[in-house]
Amino acid sequence: MISTVALQGLLYQGALWGGVTFTLKRFDVGGSYFWLYAALMASVAGMVWALYLLGATFISRRFTD
Repeated sequence: MISTVALQGLLYQGALWGGVTFTLKRFDVGGSYFWLYAALMASVAGMVWALYLLGATFISRRFTD
């Protein structure tokens, strides 16, 4: 359950930064979008790392009856 909530948080964070970037580009605010792209990439990297750890934990788990 905890991993599901954590995964949802990562997905929402990526959606938030993607939405902010899209909105600012649509309104043609101008300037550099470097930090927005950096935040979006950090969010994607965090999601990939979390999924890797979740998969490694799930695979290494021993199922008992």
